[in-house]
Amino acid sequence: MKLLGRRVLLTLPQKPDSVLELTAEVEKQLEMDFIKRWTGLEVYAVGEEVTTVVPGDKVYVPSSTLTNAERIIIDDETKMMINDFEIAIIWDEKLNPEKRRDINASKLDRKYTGKEIEIEKEDEKR
Repeated sequence: MKLLGRRVLLTLPQKPDSVLELTAEVEKQLEMDFIKRWTGLEVYAVGEEVTTVVPGDKVYVPSSTLTNAERIIIDDETKMMINDFEIAIIWDEKLNPEKRRDINASKLDRKYTGKEIEIEKEDEKR
């Protein structure tokens, strides 16, 4: 397969099926964990003109883009096709894993745990 232009194929996270009956609390936690996977989608393939990401990168794409993305089945897996300029964030797991977790936390939660202050101090150093 050769992807053309500035297109990017993303691998969709798989929602685990459960044959067990779960409590509402456990089901809510599993749903939150699943939502977090959508903030770090894996790049499956890139077009010949894409220079910003490579296969294997984890990226964040706005939900409005994901809603309108083309879906393609490759090797029995559904992939999403977007343009490279629709990628908002490329996650660097080695440099800022805490920021990736905190993007989903409420601002109040971050202030309470002190993470907001740490992030602000890091930003001031730059």
